[in-house]
Order: sequence, then structure tokens, then C-alpha cells
Amino acid sequence: MGDAGVREVASVGMTSRDRPPRVTAVAPLEHGTLRVTFENGIVKFYDVKPLFSLAMFKPLEDEAVFRQVVVEPGGYAVSWGTIADVSEYELWEAGVPMTESRPADSK
Repeated sequence: MGDAGVREVASVGMTSRDRPPRVTAVAPLEHGTLRVTFENGIVKFYDVKPLFSLAMFKPLEDEAVFRQVVVEPGGYAVSWGTIADVSEYELWEAGVPMTESRPADSK
């Protein structure tokens, strides 16, 4: 199998064959947004609000529940206990780098 279909991610020089960096820290910000720190030191904002329409994410609309987010062992995801989780791949791919506008700011 050749290099066909390998997508270059210019910001960090990763290819789609590489694993995304693991999550080392997460902080809930204004309701629905996470500040996620990865093992390579990059910080991204991730907007969870679009997921609230899915049944498993509905409980996160409650601010007290949303603030209970933690990093799963090994940094493979962030989770809200047994309620819901978001993988490191999704956080990495869909997260907005800290140097750009946060999703809540881009109205």
C-alpha cells in the first residue's frame, strides 16, 4: 500500500496514519466549550454544544454535569463518567487552536 490517501496536517506535520496526540488536561469553560491540552503542548477549544442534540450528550446541557468532565486514563478521551465521552481524535481534529477565535466567540 503506497502513500495514496495520506493527508498531511500542516500545523504539526502529522499524517493521517499517525495517531493524534493524547489529552493531558481538560477544563470546562463557558457552558458547552472545553479547553483541551494535548501531550505536544498544543491547546485547543472544543465546542460540545452541537452534540447536545444526541441523546447521550443531552445531560451535558446541565452546567453542573458539564463541569464534571475529566481526562480518561491514557489520554484517549475526555468523559463525563458513564454519561458520554469524546475521543482524542475528535478533540484534535475538530478542536480550534488556542490562537484562533473560540467557537463561542465566532458569532
